[in-house]
Amino acid sequence: MKRLFVFSAFLSVLVLPSNSVQAVDWVSKRTQMIDMHLTPRGIWNPAVLKAMKQVPRHEFVPQHIRKLAYADRPLPIGEGQTISQPYVVAWMSQLLELEKG
Repeated sequence: MKRLFVFSAFLSVLVLPSNSVQAVDWVSKRTQMIDMHLTPRGIWNPAVLKAMKQVPRHEFVPQHIRKLAYADRPLPIGEGQTISQPYVVAWMSQLLELEKG
């Protein structure tokens, strides 16, 4: 009986999903997004690049698609809405030619 209990406990550890969430380096994901999708396509404004590097885009998309947050594509955010792809956000921001103040 004791063996059965130990064996059952062992199996439950193997079968149950882990509660530990693998940490994602979101800062690196944002840097890759800039290096791969923004600067090669003409986004040069330092303020825009700084904003794109600092804004945690992954916090604005649903959990189940969070890993796609920094891909250069629009993503659904619910209620029939999408978050624009990073390049479009950066391009529109750069076209505004905003200044401090």
